[in-house]
Amino acid sequence: MDKLMEIEVIDLIGRAGALPPDREEVAGAGLVGDLLLIRLEPGDYPIECHDGRIEIITALRGNFGIATEDGRLWSIGQGQCCRIPPGLRHCWTTDSDATVLVAFIKA
Repeated sequence: MDKLMEIEVIDLIGRAGALPPDREEVAGAGLVGDLLLIRLEPGDYPIECHDGRIEIITALRGNFGIATEDGRLWSIGQGQCCRIPPGLRHCWTTDSDATVLVAFIKA
């Protein structure tokens, strides 16, 4: 059977468990965008910004927070996701403790 016609099952939580904290792994790439798998632990995170790309972050395990440069905070729990528009400066909150799947989609 043609490899392109097979379904691949990936254990995202298992793969993330083997990652060092705040290290990302490319979980997939496509024509529309990229997927990153990240394991977060409490700590300090830098402000970042993704111009031209929408960022969708899903909590696969645990909880994480997003803080924007203007001081707004969002708390995202296991099974929830958030959508960050292009150009919004943001960072993980210091209490983030989660396995997340981040999808970048061209705006």
